[in-house]
Amino acid sequence: MKNNHPTTLPLTQNQTVIWLDEVLHGQSPMYNIALVFEQTELTCRELNAPANGVAHYLRDRRPIQPDGVIALQLERGEWMVVAILSVWKAGAAYLPIAPDAPTGRVRYMLEDGRAKALLTDEAAYTTVKAASPFSAHLCIDGSRWKRPVEPIITSLN
Repeated sequence: MKNNHPTTLPLTQNQTVIWLDEVLHGQSPMYNIALVFEQTELTCRELNAPANGVAHYLRDRRPIQPDGVIALQLERGEWMVVAILSVWKAGAAYLPIAPDAPTGRVRYMLEDGRAKALLTDEAAYTTVKAASPFSAHLCIDGSRWKRPVEPIITSLN
């Protein structure tokens, strides 16, 4: 199995995690399983498509600077991985917030972390929207995130 799936790849200082993700997906068919969480399996395409859609939304609607911060308040699962990947593709850093954090703590973390947006799941969306000090909320779990397929983001330029 190791011979069929090489585990080393020469990297230079200018190559990012996103570049590595795209290279690895480019070397394997897009229908290969990329993520398994409990009973859910996502292929490379199923993981990459929503991550690209969210990343494009963040870059187009929320001008993200290289130091930009996007808060994530999601339960552990496949959508958390999609959220992290999309934030990286948008060129930002993510600020994890526990899904059960009290409203006051969430507000403080968002303000202190200077978050430009908050990505959440449907379970927390209504509560988070009411507690958040700004209007940039995005529910990204499968039941609400319906965006057209966007070009793949492979660099921050």
